[in-house]
Amino acid sequence: MELKIITLNANGLRAGDNRKQFFDFIEGERADVVLVQATHISNFTEWAGPQVHKFGSECSRGVDVLARNNLGKIISKGSLGEGRIAWIDLEIKGNVYRFAYVYAPNSPRDRVTFFQTDLVSAVSASHRNIIGGDFNCVEDIGIDTRRIRGNSETAFGGKEVVAALGAAGLVDA
Repeated sequence: MELKIITLNANGLRAGDNRKQFFDFIEGERADVVLVQATHISNFTEWAGPQVHKFGSECSRGVDVLARNNLGKIISKGSLGEGRIAWIDLEIKGNVYRFAYVYAPNSPRDRVTFFQTDLVSAVSASHRNIIGGDFNCVEDIGIDTRRIRGNSETAFGGKEVVAALGAAGLVDA
């Protein structure tokens, strides 16, 4: 089965023009699932399909998972943290998928705790997990960055996210 999944940083969708451009874009892409961060809003009235939203604030955070109408049967929805994780579980052709979006904290110390607690809690042991997001870190600063070499804060949390995903049998794709 093929699914088209889009993940993006909206950088705020409170303004009407930004929202219109956003919805024009995702409708034009014909996405099955859209994972969005930094929405800075409390809901999407424009979206007809299943959705789950975790509001951060009007200036930061906020994550959304939007699914195409009639994509599958909604099993459950959930969220954690202060606008950091949202997910929707859908049964599609006999399989249950968890589509989750993660927006990790910028602070290195908060990020490590987040990966060890919230991220682990968001992974489903019984569903097929598809997790997108901004983890705000890299596993190997020598391989995964160019401009930030030597910035150890960028790597801070990389090992923890790899461990959390690995414990759940997930890989970075």
